[in-house]
Amino acid sequence: FVFGENVKYRAGGCLYIPFEEVQKIHPNLYKKVDDKTMMELLAKSPNPSLLKATTLPTSVINTKYLPPVGDQGWQGSCNAWASTYYVWTYMVNWFNNNSNPSTYDEIFSPAFAYNHINDGSDSGSYPEDAQYLIATMGACHWATMPYDENDYTTWGSTNAYLEAMRYRST
Repeated sequence: FVFGENVKYRAGGCLYIPFEEVQKIHPNLYKKVDDKTMMELLAKSPNPSLLKATTLPTSVINTKYLPPVGDQGWQGSCNAWASTYYVWTYMVNWFNNNSNPSTYDEIFSPAFAYNHINDGSDSGSYPEDAQYLIATMGACHWATMPYDENDYTTWGSTNAYLEAMRYRST
């Protein structure tokens, strides 16, 4: 990455690297999916019949593969809860056909994500940073790194890092 006059920094001084530059560093990260591959992936979705539907249903109850509703407390970790606790738990459990993740060894830790991307302060984070973390470092389960609304600086144990490597999105 070449530093130039247009370098942008996140709150707290964290360097923002434009997507095009990230692609140069990690060329296989966030690859575009062609239409054929997209249709193959959608055919494996929880409700593949929607692919053939001429009209969409007026409502859908989408709780399959999702963890129980959680509570971030007073911590500014809503992005990590959305991206890691909900979306990544959903994706991994959908892939593994575990339709009811309910134990801490089936649910991903929002603490692992938030504590890595919050710039050392409890003032929120950016969605793209959470997705980049999951793609490059991965995420560990809640059982490995429990959530504590009063702790936003602990990065996790060696076991948390080793487990996270097995749960990367790329």
